[in-house]
Amino acid sequence: GTGPDLERLKFKYQGKNVNHAIGYFANYSKENSIKFVIKALIGNAPCIYLLEPYRNKVNQYNSQEKRSLWEYKLNLSQLQINRLMLHIWEMKDIDVKYDFINHNCVTALLFLMYSADENLYQNNKLFSSPIDLIKDLYKLGYIKKAKIIPSESYKFRMVENNLSKHDIKKIKNFINEKNNDIMHLDNDQHRENIFSITKTVLNDKLVKNKISNNKYNLLINRIQNSKSNTVKSNLKYNIKNPLNKSRSSGASLSYQNRVMNSGKNENIINFNIRPVYNSLINDNSDYFNEFELQLMNLESKYFINNNKIRFDNLDVVKIKNIIPYSKLVGGLSGKIRINLERETLNDNSKNLFPNINGGIGLTKSLLTDKLKTYSILNIGYSYFKNINMIYSNPEIGIIYQQGNLGKLNLSYQKYFTNQRYKYKELLDIEQVIFYKDSIDFSASYKIIKSDLESNFQELSFNYYYYF
Repeated sequence: GTGPDLERLKFKYQGKNVNHAIGYFANYSKENSIKFVIKALIGNAPCIYLLEPYRNKVNQYNSQEKRSLWEYKLNLSQLQINRLMLHIWEMKDIDVKYDFINHNCVTALLFLMYSADENLYQNNKLFSSPIDLIKDLYKLGYIKKAKIIPSESYKFRMVENNLSKHDIKKIKNFINEKNNDIMHLDNDQHRENIFSITKTVLNDKLVKNKISNNKYNLLINRIQNSKSNTVKSNLKYNIKNPLNKSRSSGASLSYQNRVMNSGKNENIINFNIRPVYNSLINDNSDYFNEFELQLMNLESKYFINNNKIRFDNLDVVKIKNIIPYSKLVGGLSGKIRINLERETLNDNSKNLFPNINGGIGLTKSLLTDKLKTYSILNIGYSYFKNINMIYSNPEIGIIYQQGNLGKLNLSYQKYFTNQRYKYKELLDIEQVIFYKDSIDFSASYKIIKSDLESNFQELSFNYYYYF
């Protein structure tokens, strides 16, 4: 399937309770991958509505794909439920083509909901992410309550704050069979809490195939044989609520002032349109990771001094995941970017050329989970006018979430290339102010060193609007 969106159906059939999930899935098993992507973008890809046992989907997401699953109980009348069920039955023999924009794994389930209440159609939007759909239903009163079925690694993140450095070391030594110190903790309550977290870590290692079944069973049995029959764990869970997330489509307008090393000033108006968007500058406090997701993000510039307009960049896909590494459950950070970009940073080039860049790295929280530092080793390939360029741009960065007030991002990249390139070094600092749900402001400062053109410093004032 192309996405995680499902509708759970509970009903009686021939006197038995039935618990099924219905989802909309791209059927690309017989398609060439590139051909399928093209069909999906133009709205002609084969897709199916699939009904299957709900427990199978939970196992698929939790155990096989190692993802968490959120359940949202719908607030529908019996008449609305009946309409929905009848419409699902009608759809079983209908071939509905997949359309990346208008009929994807998110909107397909929303179309099913229209049969329950046609008023929902008035809230249909051109671009909808899964969280947008859930937020809209929540605001309109169609969601009663939320429940999470966490993956084992996500469950660990929820209780990680209960552990000290000494606790982490004891759990690690127990799993590596160096000692059994966790069995001999003086405080019964603390021991039960450590047992509970250790079981979560072992479960995570089992689903990731990082521990054998025999060793897993041996360690679990040791814990079970030492558990108290009277004391239960009382761990404090760090619950994240993605319903607080801001909208995931947006646009931005910026004024940029460049000061060249020669002393020349250049003034630029920058405009971005972002159909599917989340950035490291956004408020990501309702997630355990910092992440960036951009699809078909178009950036254009107006060079005021020379009265020239240029399409500057098109991000086909840009993904960046910054998650703190844990000694118990791991966690790698990384990024991938596929885009079309201009050859230079000034206004003298018009054409866009292909670029692909990606890498993996590590992230560490400093003192608090609001302050993260990361390093990513990136490699890339660009093609400019019959020139094949291979490069590496290792990156280090700091992200500081300032509560619900704002955020500070700093990143530094140094480029090693086999050809002259517009970037040699790039330092980027941005301070964001969270103004309200749909609007942010920021100021940013860049220092750019280049092999192709003059080095310069750039000060920007930015306005972000989310919809």
